[in-house]
Amino acid sequence: MVGAVARREDGLVGVASRGAGIGAVHGAGLHLGVELVRDRATKEPAAEEASALCGRMLELGVIVQPTGELENVLKIKPPLCIRTTRTASRTPWIAC
Repeated sequence: MVGAVARREDGLVGVASRGAGIGAVHGAGLHLGVELVRDRATKEPAAEEASALCGRMLELGVIVQPTGELENVLKIKPPLCIRTTRTASRTPWIAC
């Protein structure tokens, strides 16, 4: 349920469709990966941007780690006790 909220149109999938530098949203349930790219057409990895975004999210109280071979995928694994309302309120931070 919570993972579905994060993926729906007003969640990560919606942010990705608005061209926010998201190449793809991977995963299911509570374990999600958001692939950051500099150019959606070429899929050029955005590793520096991913690192900066992780730092900013940490300042906001959300722990997100860059991962993947190119370090441009944000690994999102919220605590298992998270509520749907908290998930929905955190999704827009990716677009910051």
